[in-house]
Amino acid sequence: MVLASVSRDLTEQRRAEAELKAYQRRIDTVFARMTDAVFAVDGGLRIMYVNDRAAHLLRELLGPAQHREQLLGQTVAETLPGEVGADLERAMRRALAGPRTITMEYLAVEQDRCFDIQIYPSDEGLGVYFRDVTVSKAAEAARQRQTQQTAAVVALGARASRGHDAAEVMEEAADASSTPPS
Repeated sequence: MVLASVSRDLTEQRRAEAELKAYQRRIDTVFARMTDAVFAVDGGLRIMYVNDRAAHLLRELLGPAQHREQLLGQTVAETLPGEVGADLERAMRRALAGPRTITMEYLAVEQDRCFDIQIYPSDEGLGVYFRDVTVSKAAEAARQRQTQQTAAVVALGARASRGHDAAEVMEEAADASSTPPS
């Protein structure tokens, strides 16, 4: 009777797998603490990484069916159909071709939300950072309106102090305070 045995030492392979898992946990820990939404794509625009904030915002925009694990491996066009997918994909292709950092703003009209997006190229693909700036954009518009209205009232006050007809100045003041900024 002849008996043969083949054995391999898997110690090195298991050590490498453990190091890779530890590295992935460290990456997740770093990106999970970011307030910006982050995802990464490879050169074919397939999603390789999505942090929790990005998954949350994408669920809000695309519906609850989108979970972090479901996004991995999908292309940007598959994940973000329609105009946002087309605009973002064009910007990503420009970043890959450059390579250069692309900054863009996207208005999600149906959801009445605005996002700032930065796309950073690397040797492995692209890092995409985005954040919802809807509230800050609304506050900025309100400040601009208030500034324009204040300037109009000051100008009307100056006219009134120079002896212009008070009724006419009051009508102009009412118009200025109710007219949206151009």
